[in-house]
Amino acid sequence: MKWEESFNTGVHQFDDDHKYLMAQLLKVKQRLESNELKEVKEVLIPEIIAFTKEHFKNEELMMKEVNYPDIDGHTQLHNSFLDQIDNLGDHIEKITVENLDILFKPMYNFIIKWMMDHILLDDEKLAKFCLEHKENCNESCV
Repeated sequence: MKWEESFNTGVHQFDDDHKYLMAQLLKVKQRLESNELKEVKEVLIPEIIAFTKEHFKNEELMMKEVNYPDIDGHTQLHNSFLDQIDNLGDHIEKITVENLDILFKPMYNFIIKWMMDHILLDDEKLAKFCLEHKENCNESCV
């Protein structure tokens, strides 16, 4: 998994955040392959969760600025995803090298799939709307 130009939405704030999240998820994968579970549990996962929450907050503020018509639906997608990753955060201490395949890898795969689907479908629609209505938005829209 690596960033591809086709993932760009045209809204720099979205794209920069998405690139950062993807790089962090790649670090998680690399650390897990090296059995560096402590760093994943204590540093990377909490950072990813915190950054994702901040990213969603910024995205939702932008939706308000441009009067995005599907703000409720898009925000609900965010909330549903946050519930899932908060669940991961709640169970992170139970993850060991021995149960990694059972407890963590399915959640990791879910996060990757959700992120890709969300960028390519939902954020792409939002970005298009933001760019069409950028006169209502601050400089982060372009």
